[in-house]
Amino acid sequence: MSVPSEPDFIDLARKITHAHCNIPSVSCRLHDEQGCFSKTYLVKLEDQSNIIVQFRDTPLDLSLYEVAREKLGALVPTIEKKDAGVAVSKHIYIMNYIDGSMWNSALGAWPGAWDDDAAIAGQLGDALSHCIVGPDSSEVVESYIIPRLKTVLLESIPPDRLELRRSVEELISIAPNLKKLPLALSHLDLNATNVRKPS
Repeated sequence: MSVPSEPDFIDLARKITHAHCNIPSVSCRLHDEQGCFSKTYLVKLEDQSNIIVQFRDTPLDLSLYEVAREKLGALVPTIEKKDAGVAVSKHIYIMNYIDGSMWNSALGAWPGAWDDDAAIAGQLGDALSHCIVGPDSSEVVESYIIPRLKTVLLESIPPDRLELRRSVEELISIAPNLKKLPLALSHLDLNATNVRKPS
């Protein structure tokens, strides 16, 4: 099978949006911000509202989005997985559009001024303070962090990389200390390209 063309993706994004919203689209284009493992499209509908359609190589855990939306409200999009019935992408998601500028777009470049860094850190701190979901992180440390580190140690580090092996072994030994921290949700890649600038 050939790789889908840009018009194929645009056509499919419009069809998915129409089926989901029952409103015809008037335009569709690549979103200005793109991830490394996805193609994201902005679809404008006849009623002038916008919808996001994302074609991804990897799945999203929608249960985490539900918890995040519960904690943060409209800062988090509503998101649904869609089945297009065609092999254009393994994972297709549709979500509401959240208006605003990303920090990097608003600044015209990567933030460099202390005021910009402080504003971004303040916004992140405010959002993350609402994302605490448990009094401690015991379950995550035992069921995910330590097993993942052990897998890395056993499967990903060559035997001749002794210093790296010792570093991961040390991380495994001190990982139980993380249980004392409150369990909180966070974006996987927090940076100015993933943070919306307040209006």
